[in-house]
Amino acid sequence: FSNKKEILLKVMLVFICVFVIIIIIIQILWNAKTSPKTEIYHSGESNIIKKIIDGCSIIHESYVPIHIWGKSGHLQSIFFSAIGRFGKTPKYESHRYKLGGDDGSLVSYDLFTTKVHKNSVTIVVVPGICNHSENKYIKVFAQHMNQHGYKVAVLNHTGALKNVPLTRPRIFTYGYTDDLDLVVSDLIVKNPGEKLIGIGFSLGANVLMKYLGEKPERQLNFLFAASLCQGYNLPECITVMSEWDNLRRLYYFGLTRNMLKVISYHKDKFESHSIKNNIPLDWKRISSAKALHELDHHFTAKVYGDISDMAAFYRSNSSSTYMKNIFIPTLVLNAKDDPLIPESLFKYPRSLCDTNPNVVFVVTPYGGHLGFFEGGYIIPNRLSWLDRMLLEFTNVALDVVIKNDVLEPKEVVFEC
Repeated sequence: FSNKKEILLKVMLVFICVFVIIIIIIQILWNAKTSPKTEIYHSGESNIIKKIIDGCSIIHESYVPIHIWGKSGHLQSIFFSAIGRFGKTPKYESHRYKLGGDDGSLVSYDLFTTKVHKNSVTIVVVPGICNHSENKYIKVFAQHMNQHGYKVAVLNHTGALKNVPLTRPRIFTYGYTDDLDLVVSDLIVKNPGEKLIGIGFSLGANVLMKYLGEKPERQLNFLFAASLCQGYNLPECITVMSEWDNLRRLYYFGLTRNMLKVISYHKDKFESHSIKNNIPLDWKRISSAKALHELDHHFTAKVYGDISDMAAFYRSNSSSTYMKNIFIPTLVLNAKDDPLIPESLFKYPRSLCDTNPNVVFVVTPYGGHLGFFEGGYIIPNRLSWLDRMLLEFTNVALDVVIKNDVLEPKEVVFEC
């Protein structure tokens, strides 16, 4: 009798466990199919922005992430960081151009081309930190835009490509814009009369927005721009990334290790430069840095030689200092569950919308840091919601801007 009782209890326990698991799965699937609406902020004073928003249906819909794990900003961000995009890397045609900078540095960009170039525009992409044209998410996005008739030029952050040597002891920084300016100038020379569209991912968005705002006349070469998942203000970014809240300090450590990996590609160059110029570099401290500001103290400030005030350096490299000077139509996007960029930093684009009628700020409830995976339950589609949204936004904005003419800089009072 006791054996039967034990068996019955085990069966009941298994039944209860299965029942609980089924309830959890049902709850996950039910919640996965319901998502809060995307939030859209703009002043309402620009007819061009109104027309772009009205025509871009995807930003009015709720972004529905991949069902099982898509509502975790951490998983979205980790998968993006690890693999970029799911599925096979698409076939593409590209050519790498190498340019010489005024300081003797070697700057490169890749041009992803299409046989059906239906638009007389080129999309200029500025990737995220330590990223370049060979990252999978960049290839997927470029090929997606190629399929719809757009050429895509991708800036390779100086030093990020292991197979492109440094000719000067310098790698990219948070807001250094000379490399981007060199690429833009080359595109203009090679394609006279063509206009550009600027798209920046994460740190690349900071570089792009700073580039457009610090010298507003540069915007005359652009029809519009998009800033994706950036943090806007470097001093505040460093403060929040140093906190353990939402595990940001762990991500900060990961970003630092990525930077150290880039530095290691060119260690011989930096060592010879430091010896030649009597610059004391403590490689033990450099290699053991656990935060970017530590790395900047032991490496960046010494190698560049002209950085005596790191606080001023961070401020001058922040796009928030220059965004007020942007007059072309601009999309700014962040996700609420981005573990790297907390909502406290959203005050910068919200404030920008209050003073600049040509900016629209879109906030999604989910997506993590540049993830935005969608489709299916476990394995998402190769194309993300972000890829689809950028194509629709580009198509609509291009049509609206061409029909209504781009705003001229004389309509805006610039501040330095």
